[in-house]
Amino acid sequence: MKNKFFKGAIFFVLFVTFIFCYAQEGISKVTPPVKSAHIEYELSGQTVGKKTVFFDSYGKNYYELRDEETTISFGGTKEVTQNKTLFIRTDSYTYNIDLLTNTGTRMKNSDMEKMAAMYSGAMTPEQMKEKGEEMFKEMGGKILGKEKLLGYECMVAEVSGVRTWVYEEHITLKSAMSLGTMEQKEEATLFEVNPSIPSSRFTPPGNIEYEDIDLSSMGMPPGVSMQPQD
Repeated sequence: MKNKFFKGAIFFVLFVTFIFCYAQEGISKVTPPVKSAHIEYELSGQTVGKKTVFFDSYGKNYYELRDEETTISFGGTKEVTQNKTLFIRTDSYTYNIDLLTNTGTRMKNSDMEKMAAMYSGAMTPEQMKEKGEEMFKEMGGKILGKEKLLGYECMVAEVSGVRTWVYEEHITLKSAMSLGTMEQKEEATLFEVNPSIPSSRFTPPGNIEYEDIDLSSMGMPPGVSMQPQD
């Protein structure tokens, strides 16, 4: 349970940081600043291991492999969890795969885009900018300046105990979190810009038992339907 909370907290703070960067730079910065990239990360702290990222077509195709071990000590007991997960996004689908159990989920990108539009489509770019700035400030966020990592200048921001180093307002090359007795760091050890990436990299494994996720059956905002309007 603590492990899930810890990872959830990291994700939420990184999300808020991204929203702030997005708000500062506008819609044009939603896509990465480079066409393709290969990034290798070292994980340390409660979770140790490796993370590998490839993306192409300005993020339209995305691959993320995590091979990690998480140790949580609580009340004199120690819990060790092994994880090996793969996330792939293609033109049509998004896949979340557990490589230890050979199971995964598959979602249509069109459904995800419709849901996102339903929740935020009514907001103008100006309103989105205001919301991003508001979220960042409410959580005590602050910009600490700029620093180079692997030769690339990054904006350094801190919010709710998480410090991030972000290249060109989009690509996080380093994050460091301290939450009570829990500490976690994720740092890029390799950052290749615009490499040639074979399309096979974004082909999901065929030996996986996939469950199709139907977002149309999930909760919608009041008065909103996933069904097309006449």
